[in-house]
Amino acid sequence: MVKLFSVEHEFQHPFERVTSAFWRKYPNEASAHVKAIDITDRRIDAQGRLITNRIMSCESAIPSWLRAAGLPSRCFVAESSVVDPVSRSMVVKSSNLSGASLMVVEETCTYSQSQTAPASATHYKQEARITAFLPFVSGKFESYSVANLQSKSAEGMAVVEKLCQRIAKAADGACSLLRFDTPSSASH
Repeated sequence: MVKLFSVEHEFQHPFERVTSAFWRKYPNEASAHVKAIDITDRRIDAQGRLITNRIMSCESAIPSWLRAAGLPSRCFVAESSVVDPVSRSMVVKSSNLSGASLMVVEETCTYSQSQTAPASATHYKQEARITAFLPFVSGKFESYSVANLQSKSAEGMAVVEKLCQRIAKAADGACSLLRFDTPSSASH
């Protein structure tokens, strides 16, 4: 059995600000489950795209029935991202390494400039595919994972939004120190 999860959101911030916020997302208090992130590879490919591979260490308070089934509370996740400055898109794919014999969570997050407001908004789409391999309890594993993803997704979008606001405020402050007028500082 497979469960699917999907959510879309429009950040009212330009693509560069949202992707900058993404790279600053961890560590943070709202996503305390992410304990560490290591970059294993970062390079620019022949098309000028930024390719990054990371390993994340995560720890969650999971129900005792999941621990009893063998799912670890601390897990490692592999993440690969491609940032394309020409198409103004970033695709982030991740999958759990720990507990993969019991359950696999494959996630794809796409950030792209908004079709309706390309200069000032960014479209975000998160999709996940959850597959559990334990007979009789697969559905319960998958349902728990979808509920957990919904909660973490909302937290993650809120963190990116706060970071975008912080980045915008810092940029406005820097411009005012240098006596540059920006559209947002001119309206204050």
